[in-house]
Amino acid sequence: MPRVAIVLALSLFVGGCTSSDDSAESAGVTGQLVVVDGSGNVAVVAPDGSETVAVTSDSDSGATYSQPIWDPTARFVSFARQSTVDGFAMVTYEAAARSSTQTGTAANPFYAFWSPDGSRLAYLSATQERGLALDVLDVETGATQRIDTGQPFYFSWSGDGSQLAVHVGRDRMEILGFDGSSQALDTPGAFQAPQWTDQGIVHVVRRGDAQTLVLTQDENSTVLAQVVGSAIFGMNRDGTMIAIQVFLPDDRGLSVAAQPAPLLPSNRLVVLDIATGEIATVFNELTASFFWDPTGRRLLVLSLGDEPGMLLWSVWAEGETSEIVQFVPSAVFLGTYLPFFDQYAQSMTLWAPDGSAFAFPGSVNSEAGIWVQTVDGTAPTLVSDGVWVSWSP
Repeated sequence: MPRVAIVLALSLFVGGCTSSDDSAESAGVTGQLVVVDGSGNVAVVAPDGSETVAVTSDSDSGATYSQPIWDPTARFVSFARQSTVDGFAMVTYEAAARSSTQTGTAANPFYAFWSPDGSRLAYLSATQERGLALDVLDVETGATQRIDTGQPFYFSWSGDGSQLAVHVGRDRMEILGFDGSSQALDTPGAFQAPQWTDQGIVHVVRRGDAQTLVLTQDENSTVLAQVVGSAIFGMNRDGTMIAIQVFLPDDRGLSVAAQPAPLLPSNRLVVLDIATGEIATVFNELTASFFWDPTGRRLLVLSLGDEPGMLLWSVWAEGETSEIVQFVPSAVFLGTYLPFFDQYAQSMTLWAPDGSAFAFPGSVNSEAGIWVQTVDGTAPTLVSDGVWVSWSP
């Protein structure tokens, strides 16, 4: 898969530096950041770095924290806790009350995804018997429910939070309910995470030797494009465009003539217009990741930088791509987040709520920490030390 190849290549060269200035202000940017700071604790940070609220303080006493994210209502922050004293837990922190609730787990949760209304939290952890397990926590009652097992495991919430679309292993794509119900969808093709949008479920289907990108709604599937290779994708907020990257080891330059649906070009990043079928090229090569902003108008793209170990943030909008800033990613961001960015892009965001800025963990000018970068291209602002960041919705 393209993101794995790129991430592995990047991991060999981490240690470069860039030439960005860190003097810019980010005043006026909305929302709040949640970070794993330089001490290993979780903290909530203002986007200009002017205020920090400590969520945890015991990382020096055997506790390890990972992957804090906001719920869709910005009421809660969830994160995984691992302790040499009391084992594993999923923690939910209520920001306004500054209080935490801890739910013990059998294994360390390594990925979490809130339901759209913030009432449930789904998380993955490893099991000895069946690879990975998907459990769902009811935040109000504290009860947990085992939903499914398998490996690899990717999933997406329905808009009303009553069901989950899961892609498990190489041959299982289903809709699961909390009452134990299941509905099998067409045989999945080569892709990772499905995306359940207001328009339907976006996924790749295989029929014989052919693959298509489809939108499934109420058991009816609409073919959006043909796919030759492994696909990774994300639909924007209003469902008008899909950013997609198809990896094909031997790019054969297949003809697009007389095709029943557009054939997606391989080994590059493109945006597919759902209404017209038109394809716009964003990058003429594979990228490390890409993320729609909350407005659905801008695409944040991460690609290789000018020197070994460096990555480049660019923003694509209205057919134009602007290079913004180069940096060296934190090891956590590089190794944990990037290989599965299509799944993470659904459960958390690097973007500010108004789409005016984004945050990232890494080194700029050899100075490591959490950076906020406005899309106008002014120099980024260092707002905290740390290795992980997520912006409130």
